[in-house]
Amino acid sequence: LDDHLSDSRVGGRYDRTLADEPFAGARVVIEAGVTAAGEAVRASAYAEDGALLWRRELATGQRTELTLVDGFFGGTEKRPLVYLYAMGDGLNAYDAQSGEAAWRVPTDAVNLGGSVTRAFAGDGTLYVGGYYGPEPVAISSAGEVLWQASTGSDIYWLYDIQVLPEGVLASYEVVSATSDGLFAGAVLYDLETGETLEVIEE
Repeated sequence: LDDHLSDSRVGGRYDRTLADEPFAGARVVIEAGVTAAGEAVRASAYAEDGALLWRRELATGQRTELTLVDGFFGGTEKRPLVYLYAMGDGLNAYDAQSGEAAWRVPTDAVNLGGSVTRAFAGDGTLYVGGYYGPEPVAISSAGEVLWQASTGSDIYWLYDIQVLPEGVLASYEVVSATSDGLFAGAVLYDLETGETLEVIEE
């Protein structure tokens, strides 16, 4: 396995393992790293003897103070997926067993920005957003954008998403801006529609 954790095809080096899971007799490893121009993320599947079965890779053409790539597992029990994200390319889903592309939500459709945070519902629906925006976006396990929340201009810097029985709870560094300052807190969104149910100041 170590032989495959070195220089990237896109001209950089992978130095972070984001996830590592077994799937149907294989092992899928998701890594992130830097390139000469930006950041990269890849998923690699290995057989029990260490042979490379498939690999998928995305890269950005820039680097900022935020993390511009991510990778994680999701989908459903019947169809597990590997998700790779790179700002400027979009969110890509691949079949965890074959590595075949399942679907893609490009950046021009939903721009997730950098330092994304996410959570999954039991049916495989992904709730995801970026630090500088957007507010949470719901994407089904089939790649359909179900809704995109829109709360208001005073709510920004998203850093955590949780799926609760009562809705999607998103935590922000700012949910209110007044003459007294900026106030952190959370927003509760409806699971099915993305409608704002409650704004909670800390």
